Amino acid sequence: MRGEIILVPVAKPPGLAQVVLNGGIGRFDLTSGRNFNRDFPDLAHLAQQYLCADVPLTREAYLQQVAGRCARR
Repeated sequence: MRGEIILVPVAKPPGLAQVVLNGGIGRFDLTSGRNFNRDFPDLAHLAQQYLCADVPLTREAYLQQVAGRCARR
């Protein structure tokens, strides 16, 4: 598998502005203590039906969408 990892110093600068009593709380909800960046619903069951989709057809549809967006710019 090929890929690329890009490290950025601050992905969400607004999180730096969350301060209580001169201490940074980051991206946490004060009520629940949950991290805003990690509190996502599990949607795996919704994606399951697409995992065995026609890969060439899906790839072609994706490339057409990208080409259409690039042409409009």
